[in-house]
Amino acid sequence: GWADFDHVFPGGDGIIYVVTRAGALRRYTHVGYLDGRGLESPGAWEGPININTGWTGYQKFFSRGDGIIYAVAANGELFWFKDRVPRNGGRAALGKPWHGPTKVDDGWGSFLKTFALLPISAPDVIR
Repeated sequence: GWADFDHVFPGGDGIIYVVTRAGALRRYTHVGYLDGRGLESPGAWEGPININTGWTGYQKFFSRGDGIIYAVAANGELFWFKDRVPRNGGRAALGKPWHGPTKVDDGWGSFLKTFALLPISAPDVIR
């Protein structure tokens, strides 16, 4: 069913964000991302969790992990957001599940693709 989304992008540590055609942001968590557990393993996936609405005005999305999402508007403005809900879907910090949007830059409309390098969470770096 992943073809039904307008945008799909990684959030790090098994988190995958999607933006629906209606402009809803949802979070899926692949709990089995480190060992490859899939649909045949109960509990390998969590979600979807509805995070926010109103995402139809953005054309590109990317995340650097830790719940931080960048969105590029049609006019090229870059916005920063923070998903403050813990990974397990529990209560958000200070009772607020979402922070943003915060405009952080202009001129991003001409980029064909955008991405961020995710932080490495593994104890050893593979070379």
